[in-house]
Amino acid sequence: SVPTLRMKEKFQHYINLAIEKAQFGFAIHEIIRDEDKRPVDFKFVHVNEAFETLSGLDGSEIENQSFISISKKEPAIKLEWIRQYGNFSLSGASKRFEQHLAFAEKWYETQVYSLGEDMFAAIVSDITLAKNDNHEAIAQKEYIETIFRAIPDLMFVLDSEGQFLEVKSGSIEDLYMPAASFLGK
Repeated sequence: SVPTLRMKEKFQHYINLAIEKAQFGFAIHEIIRDEDKRPVDFKFVHVNEAFETLSGLDGSEIENQSFISISKKEPAIKLEWIRQYGNFSLSGASKRFEQHLAFAEKWYETQVYSLGEDMFAAIVSDITLAKNDNHEAIAQKEYIETIFRAIPDLMFVLDSEGQFLEVKSGSIEDLYMPAASFLGK
């Protein structure tokens, strides 16, 4: 019926508006195949504003352009991404993965969805800060553990509740009771 069709059109308009204004990057791509039907590239069909911001690419300049033609750096990444995206698109699968772009010094979380007919959508988020925080936390932990191992004295690590997490002793004789009797308590 006409009212139902208008509601669907209005609903689709709101979905499109939400995607265009979203904080995550959104792109629709089309797979380009060789004569043997293998994925050899993909082109950008549409990208939202956030994708432009995250990638540093202008949507009006990349739409209908192939990935190979616009990506000048890291040729190995180009081939890997084409293979991954081609496989997802052709298999009908969806996948979430993290990608690092060394030349941009950025980490991205990407979710890829097959749209059928050699088309796929990608949702992209910049996770660089979270990755850097994680790397810094690991480095800090390794630094503390190195100091902990280097000091010859009897040492204890307690959490904020006062529970014993770890003990370091040069000799088992330094302890009046087995560590297992107080660790975690």
